Amino acid sequence: MMEKCFDEGTLQAFLDNELAPELSQSVARHLVDCDPCAILLAEVEEETAFAFAALEQEFNTLVPTQRLWTKINQSIEIQHRKRSVWQTVVGVFSGLSFSNPHVVAFGSLLLIVGGLLSFLPVLGLWMLPLGLLLLAEDYPPLQRPLRKGIIACELAWRRLRRRWYPRSRRPAG
Repeated sequence: MMEKCFDEGTLQAFLDNELAPELSQSVARHLVDCDPCAILLAEVEEETAFAFAALEQEFNTLVPTQRLWTKINQSIEIQHRKRSVWQTVVGVFSGLSFSNPHVVAFGSLLLIVGGLLSFLPVLGLWMLPLGLLLLAEDYPPLQRPLRKGIIACELAWRRLRRRWYPRSRRPAG
């Protein structure tokens, strides 16, 4: 007596070994006795072979697993820990972009503060005008007063020079 025939999905699951052991044995016994199901199984096998041949390149592509990503991230973290202090400092400063006006403004403000603290041994008065010039480069409202200040300093220097070095005692140049 013939059992009920299986559908294409069940036969595909049989080929892929996805059925429970009892059901798999039942399908195998049925295929021995049922020619239409055996023919359907052969068609399913052909379709599967065709699909695998068409997608072979996709299946053979290496896809990193989560374990591999974890291992890569751990080795990167170990490399970061092994970096020296100087490599870290260089990495921080190489990441700064001096085309960014905020970075330049911060640096120029540091120079201005350093110029105001010129009584300390490392800092000097030279930092004040340099900081102002850098700040005025990116902030146009400061350009006009700074230009006027530079001209006033130049005129004051000329007057002092004339007073200290009259024409008769002036050095050549």
